[in-house]
Amino acid sequence: MPASAATNEATSSRESSAPFMSDESPRLNSPIVIKLWPEGVPDQTSPPPPRQTDTRRYWSINDPDLTVFPAAKPAPGAPLILVIPGGGYHRNSWLNGGLRIARWLNQAGITAAVLKYRLSEYNYPSQLQDAQRALRMLRRRAASLGGRPDNIGVIGASAGGHLAAHLATTWDLDTGLVPDDFSTTNARPDFQILLYPVVTGQEPHVHHASRRHVLGEHPTEEQIAAFSLEGLVRPDTPPAFIVATGRDQVVPIENSLMLYRALREAGVPVDLHLYEEGAHGFGVQNVDLPVSGWTNLAIQWMRHHKFLSPVVPTSN
Repeated sequence: MPASAATNEATSSRESSAPFMSDESPRLNSPIVIKLWPEGVPDQTSPPPPRQTDTRRYWSINDPDLTVFPAAKPAPGAPLILVIPGGGYHRNSWLNGGLRIARWLNQAGITAAVLKYRLSEYNYPSQLQDAQRALRMLRRRAASLGGRPDNIGVIGASAGGHLAAHLATTWDLDTGLVPDDFSTTNARPDFQILLYPVVTGQEPHVHHASRRHVLGEHPTEEQIAAFSLEGLVRPDTPPAFIVATGRDQVVPIENSLMLYRALREAGVPVDLHLYEEGAHGFGVQNVDLPVSGWTNLAIQWMRHHKFLSPVVPTSN
């Protein structure tokens, strides 16, 4: 994926949008914004293209960051969760794959950190570098954010599910960065929640846009293998909770099935929830279909695996 030619990064009204966009802002706590690379973004394009936004998405992200939304009423033993929006590695679906998921997690008493990561303007593995860095920063700051360093999860949707699962399978991959103070911090998430994830780079079930935006028009077999998560699963991959539907016309359900089989074969605990109906991108919206119940199942799953403390019955 060659870096694109760029224009001067002049500050514009589109670029300076606040982290809240649309009507979601009144329902979330004031965020804490943490730059991933305060000393300079690795391999930043020169000059970088201007960041662009509308009311729902970001494009051309050149200064990746974490926007942390603390839970107003933290649940006992609640994890910190890194939220990775999708967008085919071409845009960041900030509203649907970020803010709405953060709001749901906050309502469950869980602090959420939404990631803006580099997109198609940057060569692979820039995206994985950002995800590794974000997890390391959360782990280092866990106590100050009201969490524990041994209870940090990741949730991703669509291409964000690919990046989340990529982090969960290759958290220790050497991406060629010069070592710094964060390099020795473990980047392995303790669990992963994946919504209709992009998984494979192989035909016939590849999501072509995601692969193209990461690897270019003519990737090598070696690049495709490095993109295909079903071949990267190992026994120490963290437990997974996966949701997909048979009506997804964007990312074939076979992606989730392939990852499920790989996790099973590696002995990794995995829940797979498949639904008949539900279009791609349902997220946490109430779509008046059975798939909307996945959020309750995910909370139960986190409690079962002790990532979230069980509800203690109250005596009358």
